[in-house]
Amino acid sequence: MADDKAGPGPLMVVLCIADTRYAIPARLVLEVLPWLPSQPVPLAPPAIHGLINYRGTVVPIVDLCRVLHDRACSCWLASRIVIVTVGLTAQRMIGLFVEACDLLQPDTFSIQPGLRLSHAAFLGDLLADGDDIVQLFRPDALLDDDLLEMLTSTALTSLAVKPVPGNSSHQVG
Repeated sequence: MADDKAGPGPLMVVLCIADTRYAIPARLVLEVLPWLPSQPVPLAPPAIHGLINYRGTVVPIVDLCRVLHDRACSCWLASRIVIVTVGLTAQRMIGLFVEACDLLQPDTFSIQPGLRLSHAAFLGDLLADGDDIVQLFRPDALLDDDLLEMLTSTALTSLAVKPVPGNSSHQVG
C-alpha cells in the first residue's frame, strides 16, 4: 500500500553508486566532503576504505560500491564522502564513500515497502517520485556495533607489547 503525500517531500541526499541511486534523509547527514585520501586499515573488511580525521575525530570510511556491487568506488571529481551518524548504543560518525551525490526534494511522492534482505538490512523502503524509484538507505544498519566500536574506539585501556616467546622483551603499560 502506497503512502501518498501531497506537497513537497522530505529533503533527501541521493547517493549515486554504479548508476543506481539510493537516498537518505538530509537530517541524518552532517556534511558532504569532496573525495580525499584516507588512512588504510590493515586487515579490515574490504568495504572499509580507510580512516580520515574529520574535525578532530577519527572517522571510518565505508566504500558503498564494495558493499553493494563488490567493486571499489571510482575516485572521480564527483566522488564524495557523506558523513553521517550511526550506532544504536552510542552515536558515532562514519563516512559513506560514493561516486556522486545530489539533493532531492520530491514534489509528490510515496513510500512503498522494499524487498527485505536479511543480509542487507541497510536497504530500506522505496521512494516513488512520479516514474522514478529511489531505494532508501539506512546507514544505521550498515555496520554492526562490534565493527563500529573497533573502528571508532579511541579509548585504550592499556598499551602493552607482548613478549615474543623465547625473547626477553619489555612490556609497556
